[in-house]
Amino acid sequence: MISPTRAFWLVVFVLFGSSLYFTVQVERQRRSWSAHAGALKPGASVELVEVIDGDEVAVRAPEGAFIVRILGIKCFDAKMNDPTVARHGVQCVQSLTEIIDKKALTVEFDASAVDDRGRTLAYLSAAGIDVGLALVEKGHAAVYTEFGFSREAAYLDTQREAQRRRRGMWRDPRARRRLEALEREWSRRRAR
Repeated sequence: MISPTRAFWLVVFVLFGSSLYFTVQVERQRRSWSAHAGALKPGASVELVEVIDGDEVAVRAPEGAFIVRILGIKCFDAKMNDPTVARHGVQCVQSLTEIIDKKALTVEFDASAVDDRGRTLAYLSAAGIDVGLALVEKGHAAVYTEFGFSREAAYLDTQREAQRRRRGMWRDPRARRRLEALEREWSRRRAR
């Protein structure tokens, strides 16, 4: 018979080992996706590999596999510790999945850029639909204004309409307060 102390440490060891294995596999996959970062051409057709979260997808192109951070938007994390706000992240992922499901995808750039995490910064189009703008229109994404981008004015106009109509996260007072705080922070950083 195993003592309770040994059983406890056995469970801790198994959980730690599983977590370590999972972390290593995720990082290995991320590196393989980022291996060709910056090699995507404007207007390149890509195939969806995985929706990572509401503003990030993994895609495959002839040049390799890439993680695309959708330019101009910010979504709440579906796994954040505030369930009231996290549900908006879940809704954003669901909406993104619906918008791009089985459609021809292309990437477009302001300038070919890769962020410090190796993600390609690009607009994503699904059968001619600007995915980021569609998420903003539905109220599932906010316009990410820390850095300027060429479509910013159109995105902000669309966001104002989503706010006016109280779409998606704009009808949730808690989410609105968080977004307003983020917007103030982005504005402060942008002014530097």
